[in-house]
Amino acid sequence: MKQPLLHEWSGIGLVALYLLLMTSPGCEDKRRHQATQYVTFSASQPALAADAPPLEVARAALACMVQAQRARRDGLGSEDRLKSYEEAIGRLLVLASRDEIHKSIINSKAYPADIKEETATTLIVESWLSTVAHYVDGIDLQSVRPKSTQSPNSTTITVRAVNPRDAELLKAVRQRVSPAEGPDGDKRLREAALKEGLNLPIETDIEIRLTRRKDGWRVSDLKLAVPLQLTTAPTQPAVAITSSAPVDAPNAP
Repeated sequence: MKQPLLHEWSGIGLVALYLLLMTSPGCEDKRRHQATQYVTFSASQPALAADAPPLEVARAALACMVQAQRARRDGLGSEDRLKSYEEAIGRLLVLASRDEIHKSIINSKAYPADIKEETATTLIVESWLSTVAHYVDGIDLQSVRPKSTQSPNSTTITVRAVNPRDAELLKAVRQRVSPAEGPDGDKRLREAALKEGLNLPIETDIEIRLTRRKDGWRVSDLKLAVPLQLTTAPTQPAVAITSSAPVDAPNAP
């Protein structure tokens, strides 16, 4: 007699659980704009001359990325943060090599072949923010330089960056680890840094690839690279992009 009663109450419990799940409000991740959230990316021209050199275009694009990432990292629920994000992405879309990005997306075969240019460009531009997110508060503007000799139609600009919190942790590690030269000293420092969650070197190079288009130099790709000729020597303080002093992008806060 007990077994049927058990099945009966189990069935009631499942139905109640189902109704609870169906009527409970869902939770959205406010750090990203949701599919149901209206976001407007209106393209706006940055304050750059049509013949601006690659270095200026790279700096302007980087300033847009910093602004957009700072706006979204605490969520886009605030009207001011959402507006700042939309404005930064709008300028960045103008600085992006849209047709080249669109072509690379289609050739990757990772997306539908009929993906529109605007969708593909926005997808890649927002992925650039995620790439530099960890370093936006520690970008060394004094290190902005061409990676190699500029060709007539393409070039790569390199920017050194380090996360300020990582730099502070590493500084504390160096104070605890007795200095020693040679491989043994580097090994002890790396082992101590790993215990703090740091993988040396903590610095990175942000490489911005630009191509010459009919409307000027435009950003076609961005990636992180391990800095060349960088040892475990003390990290120099980064000159960070601040909201009060944008780089070649007067429209950015």
